[in-house]
Parts: sequence; C-alpha cells; structure tokens
Amino acid sequence: MESLQLTPIHHHSFVFVRHSHLQLGSHLPSSLLTRASRNANLRLTRSFSGEVGPPASHDENNPFPFKDEQPQEQERGLLLARETDDFGSLVGFRLIPGSGTTTEEQPEAKVGEELEEKAEAKVGEELEEKAEAKVSYNITFVTAEAAPYSKTGGLGDVCGSLPIALASRGHRVMVVSPRYMHGTSEDARYSGAVDMDCNIKIYCFGAAQEVGFYHEYRKGVDWVFVDHPSFHRAGSPYGDMYGTFGDNQFRYTLLCHAACEAPLVLPLGGYTYGERCLFLVNDWHASLVPVLLAAKYRPHGVYKDARSVLVIHNIAHQGVEPIVTYGNLGLPLEWRGALEWVFPNWARMHALDTGEAVNFLKGAIVTADRIVTGYSWEITTSEGGYGLHELLKDRKSVLSGITNGIDVTEWDPSSDQYIPFKYSADDLSGKVKCKIELQKELGLPERPDCPVIGFIGRLDYQKGIELIRMGIAELMEDDVQFVMLGSGNPAYEDWMRATEATYRDKFRGWVGFNVPISHRITAGCDILLMPSTFEPCGLNQLYAMRYGTIPVVHQTGGLRDTVQNFNPFAEVKNDEGTGMVTDPELIKYVCIARATTVLAHRRATTADPDVECLASKCIALAPPNHSLFTQTLKRRSYTFLIDPPFVFFAIFDHRLIKPFQLRFLHRLRDSSSAFLRSQPPTKDDDFVAFCFQSQFDSIFGETLNFESGGTDAAPVSRSPSVESPSTAANKIGRSPSTVPLLGKPQEGMLLKKKKRVVEAVNGEVKDGVGSPENKVDVCSDEVNGGGGTRDFSLGVTAKGGCGGNDHHRQKAKHIWKKHVWVVLLLDLSVCMVLFVIWLWVCSGFKCMTY
Repeated sequence: MESLQLTPIHHHSFVFVRHSHLQLGSHLPSSLLTRASRNANLRLTRSFSGEVGPPASHDENNPFPFKDEQPQEQERGLLLARETDDFGSLVGFRLIPGSGTTTEEQPEAKVGEELEEKAEAKVGEELEEKAEAKVSYNITFVTAEAAPYSKTGGLGDVCGSLPIALASRGHRVMVVSPRYMHGTSEDARYSGAVDMDCNIKIYCFGAAQEVGFYHEYRKGVDWVFVDHPSFHRAGSPYGDMYGTFGDNQFRYTLLCHAACEAPLVLPLGGYTYGERCLFLVNDWHASLVPVLLAAKYRPHGVYKDARSVLVIHNIAHQGVEPIVTYGNLGLPLEWRGALEWVFPNWARMHALDTGEAVNFLKGAIVTADRIVTGYSWEITTSEGGYGLHELLKDRKSVLSGITNGIDVTEWDPSSDQYIPFKYSADDLSGKVKCKIELQKELGLPERPDCPVIGFIGRLDYQKGIELIRMGIAELMEDDVQFVMLGSGNPAYEDWMRATEATYRDKFRGWVGFNVPISHRITAGCDILLMPSTFEPCGLNQLYAMRYGTIPVVHQTGGLRDTVQNFNPFAEVKNDEGTGMVTDPELIKYVCIARATTVLAHRRATTADPDVECLASKCIALAPPNHSLFTQTLKRRSYTFLIDPPFVFFAIFDHRLIKPFQLRFLHRLRDSSSAFLRSQPPTKDDDFVAFCFQSQFDSIFGETLNFESGGTDAAPVSRSPSVESPSTAANKIGRSPSTVPLLGKPQEGMLLKKKKRVVEAVNGEVKDGVGSPENKVDVCSDEVNGGGGTRDFSLGVTAKGGCGGNDHHRQKAKHIWKKHVWVVLLLDLSVCMVLFVIWLWVCSGFKCMTY
C-alpha cells in the first residue's frame, strides 16, 4: 500500500496531500508527477480505502515520494487517463481499481471519503485565490507616500498595501518613494533599508543633482527610497508649520527622474527590473514619469515596451508652477506643450499676467497609457475636474474608475495588534472595552454611555474642517466627546489645540499622525465623521464599517459609492444601510444677477421645472436698500445678498439653517468678486442673460460641490440622538455662528428662530404660528450697513411660483395705509401739544374775550 503526496516544486505549484491509500499496478511515470499546474490543484477523482493516515514525508530530491505505510498485499489498479487544462498542464488523474481487489466499503471508509472531499475542496479554494495572476509583470510604483514609512492620508495607505497584494499574486513589485528624514524618532522607520551604494546624477534645474538609493525587501516587495538632502527636513512630506515647501517642484522632479532610472540600474535580488516595466504613477508628485518615458527615453530606444498608468487620488492638487520653470525639468523644449497650462482671464493675477503655467498632472493625463481614479465621472464634469475635465473627456476611452479596497489583514478587529481588545461582528463586547480604553488613554471621562465622535484625516479644507470648526461649539453643548487626529494646515492645528484647552472634558486633538492611535480611534469611536467637500474615494469610511463604527459622510465621490444611507423603514434587514449620508439637494437654485438679468445660474436636479421663472420674478422684486434679506414660505427659503450692482440669490430647502444660507452666499460673492470687479463698467443693457455661464461653472462647482447634478450641502436630520453636519466656510468676516454638526438639530435650530410669523387664514393675515406650508420668516437684514427688520413679501404663490403685480400692489397698499395712519396720528399729537401750549399762554380762554 502506497501513499501519494504532491508537494510544491516552484513558486506557482501548490501542496496537495492525499490521505487515502491507492492501489496502483506500477509506479506512475515521473513525467506526469513532476508537472505542476498554475491554474488548478492536482486531484485524484476516486478513493479506494477508508484508512486515513498522515501524509508521507517529503524529500527535496524526490518531491513526490511513495512510502510503504504497512506491509499489505500489493493491490493493482489501472491509470485510464490524465486530465489537463487548455494549456496542457496536468490537473488530475482518472483511476479505476484492479480486478478482484475492491472490497465493500465500511462506514469508516465513508468518513474517510468525506474528509477527503472537504480537504480537497478547501485546498481547491486556496489555489483559486492564489492562482489568479496568470501573467506576471514587473511593476514600479512611484509615489510621494507609502505607509508605514510615510503617510499623510489615503495615498500612503494605498501605496503601502496595494504593492503587497500584487506581489502575493506573483508579480515583481518595486515601490519608489522619497527617504524623508525629519530628525525625529520617526526616522527609525527606515532602519531596515540598506544603502545600495548606487548613486546617480540627474541633470535638471541647471545642474547635475546626485541622488542615492536605499532598499528594503519586505513582504515580497522591493521598497526603494530616493535619498537627497532636499528630503531631509522637519515637518511633513509637503510642508511645515510655515506652510508648503517652496521647492516641492524640485523635490518631486528628482523623484520622477530617479524612479525612471531605478529599474535600469538597481540589481534588486541579483538582477534589475529592466525596461519591460509597468509604471504606476500616483498623483502629481509622480506625474512627470510618463512624460519622461515619452520625451527622454523612448526616442533613444529605451523603455519602448514599458507602459504607464496614472492613478489620480486627488485632482485638486496638480503641481502647478510658473511657466518659466519648464526649463528646469530636464525635458526637451518641444515637449513644453504637454505640460503647458493657461489659466482663464478671470483667474489671472493682474493685467500683464499671461496665465501660462506648468501643470504636472496635465502632462501625465496626455501621455499616460491608462488613467485610473476613484471618481471617474466627477472629474469629467466642470465642477469636479478642476479645469482638466475637458482633457479627461477626450481621454475617456482610457479612463477607468476603481473603488478603493483595504488591507483586511491589517484592519481586522478580531486580530488587530494595535487595539487592546479584540471583537467581531458576532461578539461586539470588545468594542465597548476599546472605547473605555481610548477614553482612558486620552484623558477623557470613562463613560461607555457617552457617544464618541472621531475624525481622522488631513487638516485641509477638502476634508471639511471648516464645517467642524463652525459646529463644534454647538456640538459641545450636547453630551458627546470628540476626538480628532491629523496634521496639515497650521491654522487648523492651532485651532485643535485651542479647542482642546476650551473643552478639556469633551475634546481631544492629536496633531500629527500615529498609526496605532488611528486604529484605536476607529475601534473606540461610535461615529466617524467625514464631512469632505469632495473625496475621490476615501478609506476611513471603509475602516469604520469594518470596525462597526458608523460613518457619517457627505454624498460625494467614493463616499457616496461605498456608504449606504441608513433606512429605518427597509423591509429587508440587510438593506437598512451601513452609515449616514448627507442630503445633496438642499440648495435648490443659485444665481448671480445684475439688475434683473441673470448672468449665471445652477439648479439642483430635484428642483421644480419652473424654478428659473420663479427666480427671475423674485430678483425683479428684490427689496431695495437691503444688503441681506431672507424669507421662508412653502418649505423654501428665498435668500438675497445684494452687493450693488450685483445680486446673489439662492433658493434653499427650509430645513437648512439660516447661518449656512448666509455663509454660502457670502462665500459665493467672495469667490466671484475678483472676476466681477475685473469687468469694465458698462450699462446694464450691455449684459445679456447667462453671458458669464461658462466662467462661473467652476466657481459654482467649488462653492456648491454638485454631485450627480445636485449639491453637497448641509445634512438633513437622520437620528434623534446626534446633530447633523452643515457645510459652509466661515468667510463672512465676522465671528462664526454655531450650527449643528451631526444628525437631527434641536428644536428651534433647524426651523430657525422667528422674529415674526404670519399665518394666512381665509385670506387674512394675522400674528400666530402657522403650519410649515404657510410660515414666513422675516429676518433681520442690514439696511445701509445698519440693522433693522422689515415686513416685506416676495409674493410667492401657493403653487410655488411668484405672484403677479396684483399681489405686490396689495402689499404696497397695505403698507401705505399703515404709513398714512402713522402720519395722521403724529399730526394729531402735534396739534394737541400746540393747543395745550396755547391754552397755557392765554391763561385759558380769557384771550378769546378780547
């Protein structure tokens, strides 16, 4: 009796152990036994004995050994055929037993067959997972960040985990990133990297720049770090407490040149990667690589078979510098057009500004072989493309959208090495313990019943920090705790420190980034806040869902694609949702007008068809001598910001709080004032309808952050236990007002404080509290810079449209009558005073006797 064991003989072969004993007439041909399959496991299709025993020992010289387990009579069998795949690789044998030797199977034999089948199925599943990569490539990642060595956001996470996943599928992967040395304990991250003693000279910026390489082989990936003095400084990879580094173009130009040389000169593992490489370039920092391949190498026959893939993580950052810097990049003069970028007239700084610039990301878009991003549709729109949308539309045939994934082995609450207690979906008791430990570590009161809200990310306007700043005072009035982790804008870092000093028992701000702390915050928080104004895809919301933490996100980019809004009325339990997503349709309409002519506008997809007509009538009835005016009627708020000769007008959902409405229009005015003031003074008749529509598309896009034709505005109420984030930037030039941050606002906040409410009952107007359909909010508005209140109507009809001149005349008549009565009463009072004085002078009516 002989036992068969198949063991791996090279990287793509896999282990298959037979626990049954097979009757063979003779040893199988060695040519059959030494062939390995890359696409499926080796399998024997039938078992003949129920005896289950340990596998035979393994000898390196004989990878498929046969071992006599016990002295039994030789059984004879017949090999009918072998199974092969389409490529001729061996995938199995077909066997039948020898005549006269099969015996009736005992119950033990059935158990043995069941165990056999289960083992075979399990190994088959493992092999299917491992054998997905049928073709291997030499892949070179070029990135400014790669966790755990350097990280400021999602870019570092992706470039730190995706190479490892690709290497596990059989590809040869190299990651090229700067060797940042900050002079702190964080430099120990590079302790495993060895100097390759391979310095090269790069000719750029008018001189020969010498760079070196450090190498570390970890988890099947070659981690290569470019070493240069420009990467040795305190701060983050891109800046310090004084702002962004002024030589970032120089630093990342060196990175791109070095990344193109690394596959040619570095003997990693004994031999170089060579010219047949697939370059994955990430964001603008690495965007010069496709241009260098096309302009510098291929004309000389180098990298002719190489390909490049541009991965756009954040299109808002494009690496734009003055056009005079093109000569420093080490590129031929004829390739200037690939990187040249011309700003529109309204975006130029002065009359002599030609608007010409160098745009790294634009150069990669026109030269890369493929373009990959997490939000492929948004970047082809004027609102989300940041000026590159037309170019991306032209390259739509090579543009693909891919949702981010996460490393499920690192981010797994049941085995996470950074959290103090483990838990899973079946047993969440450990999450409460993680919450208590987080409170204890950060010095917060240890209260398991208190909601803990977390934020992890870059301190940048894109991440919605302004929204948190606006609402933190109101939020701290509730029984919650707030934890923030991140670095970035020095102003936001100082704000975090000041807020922590103000709310010692409720707020903690950790300036910087710490991997263990980020894991503990994700595990210990109840809610993870991501109020991003735009987000290519995002990772933290994926981590939160993995750890049982509720993500509260804006409906933008990948956040919309990955988080399903909670639906308490879902019929199927699994369809209830995975988080809370903001309502993008709270801003129904917005426009900019001069006198009564609309110069540019934008409407939401859910707006009524007649909203444009309604807006035109409202602008024609704009109250004179006012700078701010707002009125709520029929579940809509009509808000004016008048800055002569221009009028900024918007129609909001009535649930949107008034501070946001005013901040929104102020921000729109500030964003467009440079362009509007640059227009020469002309008569109103010279302006035609929508004459500035194309120029204002990008301004509307930045201010509104439209998604799917709508807008990303403040969230609507979702949960009775938390407050809802609103979106606005505090750019009014006055002290910020507090607004709700999460979920359902308190009574009186969402439906605004009233100074006067009028209710229409049977055609009459009287004081009182009306229904939502009839309530009208007349707010304080500034009259010539002063404050005052006015009862003024825009004449909105019951159907949502504007009333005609009849209603306006009726209102004017009503006001005129009030003024007449005031004048008559005043005249009567004056006459009475004069009469009393006359009586006193004349000593009564005595003078009438003379």
